Amino acid sequence: MLGYFERSLALDLRYPIDAWLSSAGIVPSNSKLYAVEQVQAAFNRFIAADQYVLKCATIKGGLQLLKDVMLCVSYGDTTSLVKCSSVRTTCTDRFYFIEDFRKALA
Repeated sequence: MLGYFERSLALDLRYPIDAWLSSAGIVPSNSKLYAVEQVQAAFNRFIAADQYVLKCATIKGGLQLLKDVMLCVSYGDTTSLVKCSSVRTTCTDRFYFIEDFRKALA
């Protein structure tokens, strides 16, 4: 189990998702909507478009929240990204990159 966490930390260092987003002006906010294309452009500066998946959750009133960013990692070399094969982006159009989920769900 320790190996899993070590690999997770190594991936976080190699693929600094938060830094990629903030360098494009995309920061957590409970009031600002982001376009899917805006977030994709931020990632596409660093990795291929088919190597990640954006996952959103829909809440009251049809609002979407960015829930996960999934990187597709090679089984053989657990630090290299590969083409995502079966998982698709679930975010549509615009969504929130929430700073505080408790406020968003209130």
